Amino acid sequence: MAGSDFLHAVAAGDTTLVLALLKSSDGSAQERRARAASLFLAASKGYTLIVEAFLNHGTQSNAAQRNGATPIFIAAQNGHLDTVRVLAAVSQVDVADANGATPLAIACHKGHAAVAELLLSAGATVNRRQHNGATSLCLACQAGHTETVQLLLRERASVEVKGREGATPLYIACQNTHAPIVRLLLEAHARCGPVLTNGSSPLFIACQEGAALIVRMLIDAGASLDQATDTGGTALFIACSKGHAEVARMLIEAGASVNLHNRRGGTALFVCCERGHTGTARELIKAAADPSMPDISGATPLYVACQNRHLETVQMLLELPAERVGVNVSKGSGATPLYVAAQKGELAVVEAVIRAGATVDHRTNAGASALFISCLQGQPDCAKVLLNAGAQPNLAARDGTTCLVAACGSGNPEVAALLILAGAA
Repeated sequence: MAGSDFLHAVAAGDTTLVLALLKSSDGSAQERRARAASLFLAASKGYTLIVEAFLNHGTQSNAAQRNGATPIFIAAQNGHLDTVRVLAAVSQVDVADANGATPLAIACHKGHAAVAELLLSAGATVNRRQHNGATSLCLACQAGHTETVQLLLRERASVEVKGREGATPLYIACQNTHAPIVRLLLEAHARCGPVLTNGSSPLFIACQEGAALIVRMLIDAGASLDQATDTGGTALFIACSKGHAEVARMLIEAGASVNLHNRRGGTALFVCCERGHTGTARELIKAAADPSMPDISGATPLYVACQNRHLETVQMLLELPAERVGVNVSKGSGATPLYVAAQKGELAVVEAVIRAGATVDHRTNAGASALFISCLQGQPDCAKVLLNAGAQPNLAARDGTTCLVAACGSGNPEVAALLILAGAA
């Protein structure tokens, strides 16, 4: 008898033919291998009667494929409840595949709650870990299978078990924005504190994902608002960084500290201005965020708003007193908001900063003025505005290069002509 006969019969779902083949079996090694492969195929398709036939004729139920999967694993993966029931009566229910996943784990990952319940009643270990540390509850939380999570919690699955890098079921549910599961885990008294090795918490990851409903639940559950990661980022910082205005507002209203900074010295307001999230920046200022607080390079919120050409954010900041936002404050290189705006050629920003009282002839540590950098970049519109504001056309950089030489070097005769008309030598 050819081994392929079994496979063809199973593929066709022909129980009668399978039984006939089994009755005429010669018991050879080749045939035993074919029967084992056919059992896997029948389990994967949920052909329960065929599975029973193979088992009744002595086919081994615990034989594994190269990846470690057994027939009951395959049946559980595909949600074949009746087939799993038959196999569970004669199989080891906790045998894992090469990744350490058991039939229960794969059933939970796929959301086959009825299969998971059957396996648990057959003795499956609810808190068995895969090689990466994840349990069946972790997998169900990741995939968003609420019914399966409810089942596992009833069976006393641990809510504090940690998988890869320390992620708990609550962290995983927050990361994947499964709000109903988050609620279930909090009701089961899952802790909200930092869990990952980098200090990230469920609240931090929920804020990163912009999951407002989950953030509200975590705040109400007492999550620490100002807990920082190992880079110094708080929940408010990451919400502002990602532009999640509603989440940032929730955190501010709940009392999150608005002037904490990360290891680069950047505050929540700083990152809002850097990325042009004007509305959230305004909310932070209303909550007493300091608009003059620089990062470790000396750059202020106004500086980075100018640097990144966020006109609306610049205008919002300039509604505040000039000394409060640091219109003339320079970073370590000596560059001011006006200088960097001129460097970027952002005319509207240059005009706004000048109106706010920027010193037009302030020079960097290298001696370059805003006019000089405009000339070097070949930007006639900015150069004209600066000259009209009183910029000196003959100020030279420390290496002796004048604005006129810089303009000629840029290959822009319009800028050179403007300088000559203004008296540049």
